[in-house]
This record gives sequence, C-alpha cells and structure tokens, in this order.
Amino acid sequence: LVKNSAVIFTVSNFAKYDILKIVNFFRLKKPHIDVMYNSSTVDIQKNKSKKEKIILCVSGTSAQKNAKFILKTFRKEISGNLESWKIYLVGLDANHSEILSCGAKLVIKKYMPSKDLSILYQKAYLFLFPSFYESFGIPLIEALKNNCHVLASERGASREICRENAIYFSPVDRNEFSKKILKTIKLYPQ
Repeated sequence: LVKNSAVIFTVSNFAKYDILKIVNFFRLKKPHIDVMYNSSTVDIQKNKSKKEKIILCVSGTSAQKNAKFILKTFRKEISGNLESWKIYLVGLDANHSEILSCGAKLVIKKYMPSKDLSILYQKAYLFLFPSFYESFGIPLIEALKNNCHVLASERGASREICRENAIYFSPVDRNEFSKKILKTIKLYPQ
C-alpha cells in the first residue's frame, strides 16, 4: 500500500511515524502523508449529571486491546477498596457479571448499543484504556467529551489524543495501574 501510494491519509501522527518507519526500512519513495483525526459516533449529551461510581472500559478481544490486564488487575491486585463501585468492560466475547473480592461488581458486555453506551459514558467517573498499541483510540475521545477521568496506556497514540487530560500507566505493570486507579477513585466526591 505504501509503495503504491502518492498520498496517504492516517488518523494520528503516531500512525504517520509508523508509516514513515516502513518507508525508511524498505527505502521506498516517501508519499505525502496527511493526518485526519477520527471522531466519535457516540451521542454526547450536554447535561451535567452527577458522575456515579462507575469504571468503564470499551475494549475488544484482540491481544493488543489488553482487556485481560484489566481483569487480572481487578481480580488479583485490588482488594477491599471498591465497595459500591461497578466496573463495565464492553466489547469482550461474552456477557458475564460477578462480584469481585475488592467489593466491586464486574459487568462484562459483548455488545452495547450506542445509545446505552452514551448513557454509560455520561455516568462513568473513570475510564480505562489499557491498549498496547492504538493508532488513535476513539473511546478516549468519547470519555473526554463526557468528562470522565481517564487512565490511559502510555503506549500508542494515547498521549497525542489526550495530552494532559489523562493519567498514563504502563500496560504491563498491574501494581502501578492499581495504585493509579485507587488514587483516582479516592477523588470521587462523597
């Protein structure tokens, strides 16, 4: 594709630099590369409703999405600190719910209609984005538009998208991640 293109449109500078790495590695003629950022399809309401004790992650089942990292963190790293919190993981391969040892209710959804997801973004206090690699990350935009606190992986385009509006973590360090979750939820107004 790169070899046969005069112009390439991509979704972030992060993705642009990856394309340039390919150009340089294969010593190809450099195409003109323009960045055109993605946008969200989730309807954002202008209401200023009070945030609820909800932690949200919109993910997927591929390894790069790193959903297992979130499950392991909540099941093994965090204990006894999330009474009355709900954790939603949307986009996994089955519907499931359980009460975790930390006291939170975990709700896993295979799919959620856009209207329901919009409502969940509005209610969510904290949004988690653990991906190893993303060239953009539309859920980050949706979370920021809905005034969620955002914990995002330090890898991929997260910093380009969120800038100073997120707290960043290593997507392989569950201890660091759990500490940042607990620190953020302590800010929840009682």
